[in-house]
Amino acid sequence: MATNGASHYLRVRFPTNKADHIIKDLCWIDKDFINYKDWGRYGYADQYQLGDITILTSTPTQKLGILLEIHGSGCRQFESMLIAHGMVWEDFLYTCLQER
Repeated sequence: MATNGASHYLRVRFPTNKADHIIKDLCWIDKDFINYKDWGRYGYADQYQLGDITILTSTPTQKLGILLEIHGSGCRQFESMLIAHGMVWEDFLYTCLQER
């Protein structure tokens, strides 16, 4: 994703069920400020949502892992968080690749 404002959609799947880790440590979102919904999409069990940033979770038996989906204004919002942490999209994507 470029840092020039041209990015409008990102979807990353993490092979883990550690939603708290993805939300807090990777996305820097405080769970007190994110909405929980007990239903998901794409076969996922439930989801956490902050505007256009969605984190879908699965049960351990589903083995789908965690799906991070960012679109529209969520890309701009997340880009602001990246900048605040001294990162660009490429840094974030590299960090995503390191997740297990």
